[in-house]
Amino acid sequence: MGFIWDLLRVLCFSALCIAIALLSRGSTTQESLLLFFRTHWGAAPKLNLLLCWTLGICLAWRCLGFALGSITFVEAERDVTVGISTALAARVVNLALGFAEEHAQLRRFVAEHETTHKELARVRIDRDDLAQQVSQGQADVVNWKTTANKLEVQVAAIRKQAEGTTDEYMRLMTENKSLRNQLEDFDLVLGDSRKKAA
Repeated sequence: MGFIWDLLRVLCFSALCIAIALLSRGSTTQESLLLFFRTHWGAAPKLNLLLCWTLGICLAWRCLGFALGSITFVEAERDVTVGISTALAARVVNLALGFAEEHAQLRRFVAEHETTHKELARVRIDRDDLAQQVSQGQADVVNWKTTANKLEVQVAAIRKQAEGTTDEYMRLMTENKSLRNQLEDFDLVLGDSRKKAA
């Protein structure tokens, strides 16, 4: 039976080491243990059940041995203490495993939250840039409309001036033609009188 108690001592020590590794902050051992327990989660309850049965049999055996007088009270007390410590260590491992899993989920959630927050900040910056571009575009549209209105007024003024210039040109051409006709008539009249005077 000494071998079983040595095995229980090793299991107790291993359970305490696993609990400490699971509760350590940010270690690769913690990640490895979590990965192992995630992939072999179905084996954990079976191991706990096997440990509890082994512990129960050993405790019953030690109590029977003490009752029959084959072992001393100190040995029985020591073995019962190791047995209870092993059971408590197994419970601590289960609690540490649950805590470590929740902590890992919380870290993933925080990482996703930070990523989402960064993306949200980037989207807000993009939105603000687009809003600034839109307001700049609206200001440009107002400026272009104002400039277009001014240019339309200038074009209308130039058209009027061109129409006035064309009308004046036509009037001057008509007057020029009239004056030439008068000059020709004058030359005809004077030409006949010059011929007569000559």
